[in-house]
Amino acid sequence: MAPSMVKSRDDIIELKQFLATKNADKMKILAKIETEEALKNIDDLLDISDGLIFVFEKIEKAMKAMKLNEEILVKKCKVLGKPAIVTFVGKFEKNKYQLINETQLKKFSTMAADAYMLDVLLREDDPLTMITQLSDTLDSLELKITPQELTRFYVKNEFMVRDYIIYNAYRTTQEVDVRAMVLYTENGYSAGRLSSLKPKVPIIAFTKSDENYRYLNILR
Repeated sequence: MAPSMVKSRDDIIELKQFLATKNADKMKILAKIETEEALKNIDDLLDISDGLIFVFEKIEKAMKAMKLNEEILVKKCKVLGKPAIVTFVGKFEKNKYQLINETQLKKFSTMAADAYMLDVLLREDDPLTMITQLSDTLDSLELKITPQELTRFYVKNEFMVRDYIIYNAYRTTQEVDVRAMVLYTENGYSAGRLSSLKPKVPIIAFTKSDENYRYLNILR
């Protein structure tokens, strides 16, 4: 679920309480960051949500005022192993709908954004063309992503041991010729943290939860 116009963690708490009354308490919540209030409370919203959807066009002025940029905000998600989704708002130019450009995609690919949300104003005959264009461009760009520097990314908290294992699994892919990484996850945390390091090999994750299966499909 992707609630719009959220402002604080109380909005997400209220939504979770409502979902619980409908036997949907396991549903993942991806908060849309599209207001100044949400940007100010981004750490709280990220803490209580399962990921964030950034509508950068709507928060551009607030970001400048708070001395934030896209990379800082996406990194906040990646550090916690939660998906960072970027929206694209298109424009009509020369009687043609222009949704994205390679410069934008290259920037967000380098940040390892997990997914892209297309403009809801797409016409019925546009989505397939746009999705194909997006997919083809991403395929070419992601092969050129600069390898992540080997820096420690774990902190002293309840996940320290797990993070240490995740980090060293990633480091192994840099030093040994492996074809893929395979893991089992109950809540998506390990897969999310591992993907945040931008490994060059596929991550194959197993889970027994349908909700986590759908959630993991968002991760890059």
